[in-house]
Amino acid sequence: MSLITKHIIELLYHHDCVILPDFGAFLTQQKSAKINTESHILSPPKKTIQFSAQIKNHDGLLINSLAKALNISFQKAERQVKLYIEDLKSSLKQGETVKLKGIGSFKQNEAIVFTADETANFLLDAYGFQTCKTSTIGVPENKVTVEEPSTIIDISKEASQKPVYYTKYAAAIVLMIGIVSVLGYIFLKNTAKENSLANEKKAQKIIEEKIQTAQFSLQTSLEPIVIEKETNLVSASIEVKPFNIIAGAFKNKANADKRLEELIQKGYKASYVGLNAYNLHQVAYASFSDRKRARQFLKEIRLTENKAAWLLVK
Repeated sequence: MSLITKHIIELLYHHDCVILPDFGAFLTQQKSAKINTESHILSPPKKTIQFSAQIKNHDGLLINSLAKALNISFQKAERQVKLYIEDLKSSLKQGETVKLKGIGSFKQNEAIVFTADETANFLLDAYGFQTCKTSTIGVPENKVTVEEPSTIIDISKEASQKPVYYTKYAAAIVLMIGIVSVLGYIFLKNTAKENSLANEKKAQKIIEEKIQTAQFSLQTSLEPIVIEKETNLVSASIEVKPFNIIAGAFKNKANADKRLEELIQKGYKASYVGLNAYNLHQVAYASFSDRKRARQFLKEIRLTENKAAWLLVK
């Protein structure tokens, strides 16, 4: 497995979109746990991967991760990624099937066809979970038997009652194991969620350090429209909404205000989320306190309006 492929896999655990410049983008989608009632196979929740050749914008995420890992400049890392993609394109043109271990495989017919690795799961919350097969428990039918005279000596009452005690003890042990398993699962799930949120914030900080230009700004030919807003006093109990779906980042504040007004007129709960590390004014379609709802909204926006929308965790 190449070093760049390893970085792509690592980034997919923390990001919904990883772009290969001038080639395409890997997109992830979360799926719930499911059970096959016929085969009795229980599958854990997972985050699957898809590929889109339409998204090719250079966002610097992959290059920055590689530069930091190898302790090299951004430009040198950029050249390595470029060579990686050129080699990938060359192999596809020659009719080869290119396999990226842990991600999937590419093949070029009239267009590039991507087949995802079905065993891959990029959902941190499901780390360590495996597919398992359940067993059915048969319920014996109650049958009435008629005792017949026999010359065999009956077993004593004391001996006949021992298996009943053993059964009770076994049932109690099984119940205790079940309770411990459930509590352990809840603890691991909560820990995984906290780690996932922390990792997203770290990854977001890395992106902002290396972005040199605004990727989603309006055309420079737009005439600025300054929108004045009255500030209202709010109570100290405002709900914290750290998950922001970004519609654009602008060098000119007037362009940011104009974009904000357009989104509000379309019915979005848009807001201005301040400046980033490069003094770009950021405008969000909406903000959420729940990460799951934010990701669902981001998916809908990418499908219906803006494929370049992205998630900012503050």
